[in-house]
Amino acid sequence: MQAPLAMGVCSVLLGFTLGSVQPMVMSLLLQLAPSSHMATRWPCA
Repeated sequence: MQAPLAMGVCSVLLGFTLGSVQPMVMSLLLQLAPSSHMATRWPCA
């Protein structure tokens, strides 16, 4: 009974971790992109 509970807790922690880190990584990549790729950075502009 403890194994499914531990898997659920690990899954929730992993989800929260990845959910909070992924936007920061995308923001970092956006800042590091060269200015020559401006059209690919903001397609709606």
